[in-house]
Order: sequence, then structure tokens, then C-alpha cells
Amino acid sequence: MTEPEALDDALDALEARDLIRHEPGSRVEGDREFSFKHVLIREVAYGTLPRAVRRERHAAVASYLERTLGDNVRDIAWFLAHQWREAGEPGRAATYLAIAAERARSSFAKDEALALYDEAIALADDPAVGARFRLDRALSLIELADFEAGAAELDELTPGLDGPDLIDALLGRARASIWLEQADEGFAAADRARDLAEAAGDDERIAPAIGYLTGMHTLRGEIDESIARGEEALRRWVPGTRASDFATANEFLADSYYWSGSYERSEELARRATEVGGQTHNVEALLRGGGWRGVSLAAMGRTEEALEVFERLIETAEKIGRPRFAAPSINYSTLAFRDLYLVDEARRRNEQAIELVRREGQYGMPGMQAEIDLMVADLMQGEFGRTQREWPRLWDEAINGATWRPWLGGCRLAFVRTELVRQTEGTDETLEAATDALQRAQRAQRPKYEAAASEALGTTLLKTGDATGGIARLEDAVRLADRLGTPTARWQYRAALGRGRYATGDDTGAETAFREATAVIREWTATLSAEHAAAFLEAEPVREVLAATGVTTGG
Repeated sequence: MTEPEALDDALDALEARDLIRHEPGSRVEGDREFSFKHVLIREVAYGTLPRAVRRERHAAVASYLERTLGDNVRDIAWFLAHQWREAGEPGRAATYLAIAAERARSSFAKDEALALYDEAIALADDPAVGARFRLDRALSLIELADFEAGAAELDELTPGLDGPDLIDALLGRARASIWLEQADEGFAAADRARDLAEAAGDDERIAPAIGYLTGMHTLRGEIDESIARGEEALRRWVPGTRASDFATANEFLADSYYWSGSYERSEELARRATEVGGQTHNVEALLRGGGWRGVSLAAMGRTEEALEVFERLIETAEKIGRPRFAAPSINYSTLAFRDLYLVDEARRRNEQAIELVRREGQYGMPGMQAEIDLMVADLMQGEFGRTQREWPRLWDEAINGATWRPWLGGCRLAFVRTELVRQTEGTDETLEAATDALQRAQRAQRPKYEAAASEALGTTLLKTGDATGGIARLEDAVRLADRLGTPTARWQYRAALGRGRYATGDDTGAETAFREATAVIREWTATLSAEHAAAFLEAEPVREVLAATGVTTGG
């Protein structure tokens, strides 16, 4: 608006008169930034300008910043939006408001992002641009894990969309459907998105559509199909495209691999989901992907790493204002504490997760999982009251519930019932419960619980005098535990096999089983912190196994 020399002189004079002040930094690199000493000074000065002059000068400021910053305008997009709006250019202002909204979303500032999108929609002077802003707003809701509101907006927008915008809306709706547990809607949206993308030759959108089918199949417990679709999606993914969808696809696939017992593959996928989710500000990929990584590490016996992951995730969920996503990680962390026989800490965390769910709500079933975990903790300490009281209610909620509750919750609750019956009732009841638990675990493709049910069934068969059947089932449990690679299962089921072989007169076989169990204990203990190792070695079940091979916890 003026020559540089005259501008410097004018600014110096205004600063000397204490009307403006020099800021220590500048939003434009290599430039100087000033502000008015008081807002009233600014308003008086602004009021002296005729409206036409104001518009011209706002346009001059905006044009100068665009020329100076080029593509690096994201951080001051809100300021440029203000300049163009006051310059009488609402369309250009709307474009920058949308950029500012995206920046707010990337900071997990949901309310700010939505307000900026609303302004952009109101100012858009092209109906097509306004429609895209409305779509971006809806997709941002889903990106920020407000699935109910995002799905509702997409349902309203979808009938008026076509081309790539329609496919994007369908992909977002499929993603929301998984967490809203709307299987039919999710399958319909993902299938339609895939068909449209294939018909248009839109390779960048074909793979995400297939990836969301992964999540839909997990809702129904169709683990083989889920893995097949997930791997297909990753094979067909166009490198470097749709990073947020890519993070989500990895997270869904990590779920299924964990449930199938492929912990190394699950950890690899979950780590990628967390990394890319953090880069793209994808809440569920960042936090739930991290949760699957932590629980996979725990299942592989990398306990200290797992606990570090869980603590970071819980802190992150609070920091970004998404506390409800802390509940799964709090629950998952209890697996490691139960493995260490730090049952009181596991119980405290599950109670914390339940309180969090009551206060914040939930996606998925962390509330039910926490209640099941509490039953497991009680049974580990020989306390039966809570399980006897609460199990029937949870069983009804799981078996008659939607989506993953019947197969996932039902499988875990069948295991709980087996342990309860084993400790409180007779062999016939235990045989019936263990057989049911085994069949459910096999149908759900949960080898972890198949191994647990095999151990319970084998031990109970031995009590009935069926030595051959009992030992065979215990050997199945050991074989499955070795396949999974979880230290806790490996030493516990070997110890059960050792007791079984002693009972059948096979002292040599028993000694071998106890020696192997001791070796697993020693190997795993060497990876633990001193505090955790000491607590674990003092647990009575561990001391009994070590004593069977002549080892004391201090030797």
C-alpha cells in the first residue's frame, strides 16, 4: 500500500507515539509484525476509513500474503479468510475457512473445526463448493470419532452426491457403521463404494472400500473372510494415497490377526496404524491401533514394552480430549498385570475403565470386556461372589446382543463359566462347561480360549479316570500355547500336563513337562523389570512349578 521506506518511517513514528507495538515474532518469515497497543485504537483508526477503502486494503493485505507465502498459508488461513471476507470476496474467504477448519481438525479441535466449516458453507458462492464443504464437515466428524453425528450428516448428503464425492461419503459411512455396530448399513455402503470405484476405474478408492469390508466381517466374527479382505486391500492400495483410510484398514486387520492368534502380524499392522493414524490425526487408528499393538506385545511376552505403550495411549487419549478411547487401552493393560499376578492392579484398572465408560460412553464393548476381566481377576483369587451374581446378566447381554457380542463376548464368558464351575461344582458340570467353551472358541477362531478350554477339559477328564483323553487334551493345550507363543499359557499348560502325567504314573513325562515350564518361566522373567519379576516369582502358582523342579524363587 506504500513504499517500503515510507512504511518503515510511518511504523516507527506510530510506535514512538505508543499507538502500536513491535511483536517479537512474525507469522510471515523474514518480515516484521506489529499490533495495535489497544483494540480501541484499532477500532478508531479503522472507523476513519470509508467502506470502499477498507475493502481495497483488505484485498491488498490478502493478495500480499498470498504472493509472499505461496502454498504456505495454512497456518494463517483464518486470517486470510477474514481479509477476503472484509474485501467482499466471500468465495475466496470460504476456501480459506475450509483450510483453517482442516488445520483445526488436525489439532483434534473438533468444535473449532465444525464452526469454521459452518462459516465456509455459509460463505460459499458456488453450490458445488458448498456441497463439498458439507461433505468435508461430515467426514471430519467421523475422523474425529463422532460417528453418530457424522453418519447422520452423510445419510442426509448422500442422495445429492455423485462421482468421487459419493464414493467418499460411502467410505465414511462404512467406517462409521463399524463403530455404530450397523452391519447391514456398513456392508451396503462398502459394497456400493467398491462397485462405483471399480466402474469408474478409481484405483485409489477401490482398496479403501475393500478395507472397510474387513471391519464389517469382524463385526460378525467372520475372521477368515476379514483377513482375506484386509490383505487384498493392502495389496491393492495405491502407495501414498488416502493415508487416513490406510491407517484404519491396518487397524481393522490387526484386530482380526490378534483374535486369530497371529500376534506378530497383528503387532506389525497395529504399529503401522498407530504411526499413520498419528500423522493423519485419525483418532481410532491412533488409539485403538495402539491398543492392539500393546495387547499383541503382551501376548508375545513383551510385557514391559506393552505397558509402556498402554501408558502413552492413555495419556494421549486424555491430552487430545478423547477419554472414551482410553477405556480399551486401560482394559488391555490388565492382561499384562494378570500375567504378572498383580491382580489388584488389574482389578483397579478394570474398575477405572468401567467408570470411564459410564461417564463418557463407548464404542465397541469395553464396558463388557472390563466386567469379564473383573470376573477373571476374582476367579484367580478364589472369589466367586461377583461372577455368580453378574455372569447370567452378562451372558444374556452377549448371546442376545448385536454384532461382536455373541461371538467375542460369548467366547470369553464361556471360559469364565468353565473356571467358575471348575472351582465350585462337580466334574460333570465342568465337562459340560469346558466342552461348550471349546466349541465356541473353535467356532470363533480364538485359539487362546481353545487352549484354555482344552486344559480345563483335559484336567477334568483325568478326574473321571479318562487318562488317554485327559492327556490328549492337555497336550492340545500345550501345542496351541506353543503356536501362540504366549509365555503365560506355555508354562501354565505345561504345568497342568505335568500334574496330569504324575496322576497317570508317568513320572518321567511329568518331570519333562515341569522342566519345560520352569525354562519358560525363567526365560520370560529375564525380560521383566526387577519389580515385576519379583512379584511374579512370589506368586503361589509360580512357586509351585519351580518347587517341582527343585528351584526356589531365590535360587
